[in-house]
Formats: sequence, C-alpha cells, structure tokens
Amino acid sequence: MFAPRRRSWFAAGCLGLVFASLAGCASTPEPRPLRPPEVDIKLSYYLGSPLTGPTPTPAGGLQVSRDPSDALAVSCDLLYLERTPGAVLDPLSTKSRLVLAARSGDPFLPAATLVPGARVGVVNRVEDLIANAESTVGGRLQCLSSLTGALPAGVTAVFDATSKKSVTGVGVAARRDVEVHVGRTGDERLTLVLGVTGVIMEHSDPGLLVEEQRGQKPVEVVSREYIVLDRAPEIGGAPLGLVVPSPFVGDEGSAVAAIVRIERAPRTGQARAEHSGALARCLADVRQSARRSAEEAVPVPAAELTADKLKSAFAALSSADHRRSALVLVASATNAELAADLALIADDELLTRYVAAIEKRSKADKGGTDAKQRLGWLLEQTAFRTLGEMLADEELPPDLLAILVRHGGAVGALAGELEEAIARVKDLAAFEQYLVAQNRAFLEHRHPAIRARAYDWLARRGLAPANYDPVGSDAERRRALEQDRISRGQR
Repeated sequence: MFAPRRRSWFAAGCLGLVFASLAGCASTPEPRPLRPPEVDIKLSYYLGSPLTGPTPTPAGGLQVSRDPSDALAVSCDLLYLERTPGAVLDPLSTKSRLVLAARSGDPFLPAATLVPGARVGVVNRVEDLIANAESTVGGRLQCLSSLTGALPAGVTAVFDATSKKSVTGVGVAARRDVEVHVGRTGDERLTLVLGVTGVIMEHSDPGLLVEEQRGQKPVEVVSREYIVLDRAPEIGGAPLGLVVPSPFVGDEGSAVAAIVRIERAPRTGQARAEHSGALARCLADVRQSARRSAEEAVPVPAAELTADKLKSAFAALSSADHRRSALVLVASATNAELAADLALIADDELLTRYVAAIEKRSKADKGGTDAKQRLGWLLEQTAFRTLGEMLADEELPPDLLAILVRHGGAVGALAGELEEAIARVKDLAAFEQYLVAQNRAFLEHRHPAIRARAYDWLARRGLAPANYDPVGSDAERRRALEQDRISRGQR
C-alpha cells in the first residue's frame, strides 16, 4: 500500500541543500549524482503492535477508529548516503532496549549484528544532519522517497525499502531490506522498531564452544533483526533520525537514513483531504493484514503454539541480563499491558521483586487449555498485585501510581478495590470487563477525583458516557449517565 508520493517539508529542504551544495563554487566540477540502490519502497499497515506483529481481527470485530481526527499523521523520509554522518546522533546501541533475531531459537541478542555503527536521535535541524553527511569525503546523497500516512490507535505503520536483488544464505533466498515500524497504542504511546534483513557469517553449529568452532569455516546466513528503540518521536515535536549501514551491498552508498515525524491530524483544507485518503488506505491495509493473519494461523493447540514462541523468552526471566527485555517481549505478546509498562520503567530492585512474584505464582499454575492466556493473566495480575501492595503500604511513587491509574482507572488508585478485582476474576478478559463495570460505577462516586480517574480510563477506551463531566453538577451527571444506560439498553 503506497501513500501519496508528495514531497514533505523535509524532502523539499533536502533537495534545496543538495542543489546548493552542488552550486557552491562555479570552478568546482559538478560531482556525478549518487546512484541510488534498486529498491522497492512502500508504506503498509497492520493491526497490532511492533512487538506482537500482525494480529487477526478480534472476536468483537475491528475496533479501529474511522474518524480522521483520531488518526495521527506519520511521515518517513528516506535518504541514501555515500558516507555515514559523524557524531550528530547517538549510537543506536545506547538507545535501544531490546534486540530480537529471527535466525535462531533464542530470540534475544546482546547487540544488533547487522547494523554496526548505526545512530539515532532527535533531529532538531535536519539541515545539520544533511550538512554533516555532505561534509565528509565524497559526501553525496540521494532523497529516495517521502511517504506520509495516517496512524490510528491499535495500528502499526511500516516504512519499508526492499532490494530488488535476492541474496542467498545457507540455501535460503531473501531480499535485503530496511524497515521502520511505528506502532501506536490506544493512549497515544508510540513504539519505534527498526527491522533489517541481511547476511552475516556464522558457524553452521552455533552451539559449539569457541575452541571447537576454530576448525570450522563460517557460512553465510540470512538474518533478520528487530531493534526496539527506547524512544519514539514526540507528537508535534522534532523528528527522530535513524542512520544505519546500508544493507544493499554492491551499490555506491554506505548508509540509509530515515527521518520519522509524528503530527496531529490536519484540521482543514487539502491537507485534511489527503489525511482522510491516507486513513482509508490504512484501514484497507489493516483489514487485509488481519484476514491474512487469521488465514495463516498455525492450526495447532494454543498451548503448543505459545510454547514454541514464548518458552525461551519466559525462561530468560531468570537471567539478570535478559530479564527486562524478556518481560517486554512476553508481556507484549500476551497482551499484558501493565506488565509491559512495568518492565520498561521499574528500577532493578522493583523488577527483581516483580519477577520473584511471577516465579512464585507460576509454580501454583494448575495448567489449562490456553497457555498464552494463562501466561498473560499471570504477568498482569502479578503486576497489579505488586503495585497494589506498594500502594497499600504507601510506598508507591507518583510515576508508578500514574501507570497503575492509566491501566486500572479509579480501581487502580484504591488498593482494596484492586485486590478485590483480582480475586473476583480468572483471566484477562474477565478482568477487563470487571474494570469497565467498576469504573462506570465510580462515575457516580461523591469524590470528583475518583470520578475523573474513572472517566479518563473509560474515555481512552471509547466507553465514556456522552456529555458527562466529572466535575459537573449532580443533575447534569445524572442526566448523562441515564442517557448512557438507555443507549446501552439498560434501565
């Protein structure tokens, strides 16, 4: 699915800088333009996050907003550089929280192997990045494309540059590519993931000891790696720049740069019309990817499928080096949203306490028909219990209380209510239903702060009553709640 190939503010500025650099001195011979790689460039979408990957349509139907005002505007400008810019941006290794590989049984890597020397950072002045690239010896560049799309909640946009030439490693043919995944959750949290496909040299039996490998000749292996960044562009803020070594071997350039920008939806004019068209293309892509995910689902019991995908990740919880990244992966794959947030922001002491509680509760697990659902509920209820205990003991700092309220609403701010909610249900789906019911009940609470927390939680899920104001008069609130009950078929 291609977005309109119109030049963005950045692409126009980029070309202007290129022309200016070429015309800088009349006596200097004009350099030959950098030959771009033979690549297919596209923008596509899927339902789900960059960590879960494409997911099928849920049982309740597709819950993606069709309102253009709800969708963010996301753009990515791709540059092809003859030389990698200098220290304008930070090393990628210091700004990534998780590296996943698709070539082996262990999904975790200590560092990315396909993008040595990659850099990332906020680009306050795009001109400085380009000027730095041009100032190096032979610093030519090409603007490959400028793609703009729409990003509703619950969807991931993928900007992809794929080589037209195939490569082969250990009998497996593939195309080298660079992908930028921009995922958005319901409360506007953004996740940025870099995906790269290339060829590395690896021993045919990676399990051998170093001494045993010395007598073996390494072979070319097609590898795909995903690097989860620890930050994403701020909505309406400066763009984020990524510069990676070019995987397109044999071409003139040495690096590919991606400049990612996120904006609010345009309100009027031609920009609004283009944004609406981009959202229509996004929704068509999402429906197609959801159908494809359902059709390609492996027809095996869920417990077996989960064991194949998550066994090594869950086992990595016992490793201090992989503990945090393992939790992010497992929590995201099992829809344990609070657990995923806790894995990212908890300090080492709290993370150790949380993992110990998980291991203790996992020993009491009696099994069942769906291991993935059980695992998700195990992680989520333990996250709520751990933070709830700290709340009851008055040990919960404000930042952790904020994520507890974000995921639990008014229930999350009341330790007793939270403990009762967990005790009443047996899985994530039932817990979500209980939170909806209780937060609706709290809309009638006498305390305005509790009403506000309940309303905000419901509003983020599109469940808040119309015309309800948590600080409005008693009569106004009663009218709004009564109309809401009637609209939901209740009296």
